[in-house]
Amino acid sequence: MFRRRCRTCTASTSCAAFLASVLALFALPTGSSNWQTQLTNDIEEIRRNANLPSIGFALVIGNTPVLTAAVGRSNIAETISATADTPYLMASVSKTFVATALMQMIDTASTTSGMSSLSININDPVNKHLPWKLDNPLIVGRINDAGDKKVIRITHLVSHTSGIRDRWIWGNEPGKPDSLYFPGDSPITLDEMMRGYFLPGGKWYNARGNFQPKRPGKNYQYSNFNADLVGYLVETVTGIQLRDYSRMKLFEPLGMTNSGWRLADFANQSLIAMPYMSYLPLYDGSENQRPRPYGQFGYPDYPSGMLRSSPADVAEY
Repeated sequence: MFRRRCRTCTASTSCAAFLASVLALFALPTGSSNWQTQLTNDIEEIRRNANLPSIGFALVIGNTPVLTAAVGRSNIAETISATADTPYLMASVSKTFVATALMQMIDTASTTSGMSSLSININDPVNKHLPWKLDNPLIVGRINDAGDKKVIRITHLVSHTSGIRDRWIWGNEPGKPDSLYFPGDSPITLDEMMRGYFLPGGKWYNARGNFQPKRPGKNYQYSNFNADLVGYLVETVTGIQLRDYSRMKLFEPLGMTNSGWRLADFANQSLIAMPYMSYLPLYDGSENQRPRPYGQFGYPDYPSGMLRSSPADVAEY
């Protein structure tokens, strides 16, 4: 299945890079003068043994990036070598950027447009900042009463205790009928997706499928839609799309020049690491288990997993 808890993990994502760098560090000899070369070689060996197209990685000690690099090819067919500046699909690591944007917005407590000030708090009801009403129909209570136990708050979204759950609506591979994985960027907006999933009568609405019969704050259940709603809140509060807010408030100040939420954010898309289907951990070395390219894709609820970023950029983050 293509999309699971970490919905966009493929053979070229940073999940494998993180694992590889951690494993390699255990073998790093203390005081070695060529430790960077040795670490890179160790990660390359892991890449070959696992039959991964490439691994991008970064090592930060304190606040200082001491190594940013990549091994393998970011595109096998085009024989493009991966580098520290190669953007990789970050999958659920994207959620940390959404949370950072939210907390930055709460800290400043004002819109980025400068036209007005707006108070926002982590304990605010989500509905205070939505242009429509979010309501779990499986819970009795009053969503218009800020003190009611039925009310979903921002803190419930970031702690995955909102009572919202994922229902499989995305289909399978990009380009397939009824799939919400689109070749290229998604033509469906985040606003359309949020309304369609959470409002009765919406295209993807299902009361028992989209919600738990649990009061907010009472039960932990990981949900991508929690992160999607947080990203959506950034947009509704600031009046600026998350992709633009991230660029202005996160990427540009940190010098992250190879990061973006949509393919359209990149001037040269051919340099983005190609997503591949991997057979890990079942790879047996056979020809029919070679990594298979998916092609670049996007889906509507992008805050939960569609950030692309390079090892060098992540090291600055």
